[in-house]
Amino acid sequence: MAGVLGEHLHHRGAGPGDHRAGRFLIGVVLSYLSAEQLRLVGADIFIVNILGVGVIRELGPVVCSILIAGRSGSAITAQLASCALRGAGRALGNGISKTLRLILPKVMAIAVALPLLVLWTCAIALLGGAVSGEVPAGDELLSVFSSLPGAVPEFNLWLGLAKGVVFGVLIALIACHFGCASSRTPKASRPARRHRW
Repeated sequence: MAGVLGEHLHHRGAGPGDHRAGRFLIGVVLSYLSAEQLRLVGADIFIVNILGVGVIRELGPVVCSILIAGRSGSAITAQLASCALRGAGRALGNGISKTLRLILPKVMAIAVALPLLVLWTCAIALLGGAVSGEVPAGDELLSVFSSLPGAVPEFNLWLGLAKGVVFGVLIALIACHFGCASSRTPKASRPARRHRW
């Protein structure tokens, strides 16, 4: 079981290099837009708070889940639909549960990989926000990261990671449902054609 989980974890977790620029730019845009609005009311010192809470609690898990749903969710659906078309699920009928062999490793792999990717997304987005130069005057890159634990409670980090686990399980279960629900005949999978007279 550990070997199967490791294989699925390797294939399902989008590598940390995927979409790196997009994650960086999320932090840049959030920092820039927040700083512009906060500067109008003289509260630009709170940019670290907004950047930290916004990225760690909300944007990191949501953006990462959208990317994984599109990439790995569709791959899981296609793989299970292909197994259904080839009849590979019936080959497992000799004492091995289809759920245990096909679905559980995929769900566990995404449930483990997505929180790790949420951490990576948050780190890159926070780096982008700190580098964008829209932090208060006199703050350097390291001072932004040193003030982050005081500005953002630790609860937000655990909440973001928990969201990653929940979103990962939901993505995998929905993808497995649609992959297993596909028809065994290729003709039934195609949309009906309209006849032209």
